[in-house]
Amino acid sequence: MNLVEKSEEGQPVREEQSLSSHTTSYDNADDEVWRLLVYEPVHSGWEFINMGGARVLDAIALRLKGQPSPRLLEIGSGLGANCMYLARRFGYEITGIDANPHQVRKSLARVSNFTELRVQFIEHDILTWRPDRDYDCVYTVDSLMLIPQTTAVLSKAYDCLSDRGLLAMTEMMAGPLITQESRKYALEEDEIQLLAVEDYREKLAASGFSDIQVTDLTEIAEECFDCIHRTARRCREQILEVSTRAAYESWLRLSRTYRDGFHARQYEYRMLFAGVRK
Repeated sequence: MNLVEKSEEGQPVREEQSLSSHTTSYDNADDEVWRLLVYEPVHSGWEFINMGGARVLDAIALRLKGQPSPRLLEIGSGLGANCMYLARRFGYEITGIDANPHQVRKSLARVSNFTELRVQFIEHDILTWRPDRDYDCVYTVDSLMLIPQTTAVLSKAYDCLSDRGLLAMTEMMAGPLITQESRKYALEEDEIQLLAVEDYREKLAASGFSDIQVTDLTEIAEECFDCIHRTARRCREQILEVSTRAAYESWLRLSRTYRDGFHARQYEYRMLFAGVRK
């Protein structure tokens, strides 16, 4: 899940400021263990790395309903499953941008089998990338929480949107009962920057967005990790055939920790929509 190098938040955005490529945390996210623990039981076979899966993407599509041919940009497109789902189901023209060359290569290989889709994947740093068009919707799913330069990315998203465009973002956040221990776990395990929902509201407003709407999806996140945990316990021998005992124990610990953290409201999972008036 790790996206970027750490940098001091709140500094002026300079041209040379950039996001490093993803680390290797998700480079093997298309392996058999992910299929057994995540894709099949949680997402019905779709290779969504995020917690919300199709429910989040369908919510974005619902907000775009009625627009004739919206053009979408995904920040942090990873292995490309979100883009491909939206393009296949709704026919959208989508650009996915990601700084990880390994994941971009995989997403390009996948989309090459679906030549009818209007999807392109770009390997680039979002902060220094210069789009050649405006987008009707910019979205990011479980990615912004991994980027210390939150304000800079939101400002870039604003610049990429057309007048009356839509920003959609879904992120894991600090809950009202966050503890130092749970905050430390998320940071050390996945480099997740746990901002509260009000922090995101302030940063969105500071970047020029208006009409900010928030939906609480914490139950979905808890269900996701509960499903992973139950599947891991039930399929222990099958998983050990394709992985190591240490990796299996890590999955058990991670799924239990996040499940219990969401249940206790130490963590929250929220979806935000924001509008642009230029």
